[in-house]
Amino acid sequence: MTKPMLFLAALTLYCSIVIMPAFAREGCRCIRYSTNVIPKWAIKKVEILPPSGLCRRPEIIITTRKGIVHCTKPGLQWVDDLIRFLQRQNRVKATLSPTASTTRQMNVSSRFDATMASSHSN
Repeated sequence: MTKPMLFLAALTLYCSIVIMPAFAREGCRCIRYSTNVIPKWAIKKVEILPPSGLCRRPEIIITTRKGIVHCTKPGLQWVDDLIRFLQRQNRVKATLSPTASTTRQMNVSSRFDATMASSHSN
């Protein structure tokens, strides 16, 4: 290989490595998954990301009140129970507000906190 070709190959490799972080957010947001149960009272937000062209698997991202982000696998019993609970709660909100739209993000309201606090005290 000639020196100019070798230099061009090295430069191309270097540029590819330098540019990679700019594209890191394209694709799946979850690299590792937690199987630990997160108490419902500690949850601030739940994001449900369906499979897409960027990520072939569904992702469930839970943010706690302390701002810690956890990725969990769909299909875990506690995750499925949490999603069902939030969907029921969102249906109630949707009937109260006809302009409510379905989003991939579910914020946990004070009503959720009160419901969960009463279930913990039993």
